[in-house]
Amino acid sequence: MRTVRLAAALAVALGIPVAAGAQDTPKTGVVIAYPSAVGILWHASDKVAIRPEFNFAGSSSSSSGPQFSTDSSGWSFGFGLSALFYLHNEDSLRTYITPRFTWTHSSTSGTSSSGTMSPG
Repeated sequence: MRTVRLAAALAVALGIPVAAGAQDTPKTGVVIAYPSAVGILWHASDKVAIRPEFNFAGSSSSSSGPQFSTDSSGWSFGFGLSALFYLHNEDSLRTYITPRFTWTHSSTSGTSSSGTMSPG
């Protein structure tokens, strides 16, 4: 009879869910944004976070026809900085506003050539 009571008490104790509180809230994280930006999110406090980011892109193209050909290439590099101010926190959803500063530098170059047809 004693083992039945012990088994019942153990089943009840193991069946009660307990909130896990062993993990701290992370202070930093990686941010991947559209279109093609990578950054870091750092929580300075419960109400403010800082998000620096950078981006890099390159392109090239060429086309040709019977009388012409063109080649072009370009690249761009930029960075940005945002400050997130959290307004409301309910469950796992937080609303925020953010001012943002961005800077981008772009460069392009191209060549073209054309020929003339002589009457035959």
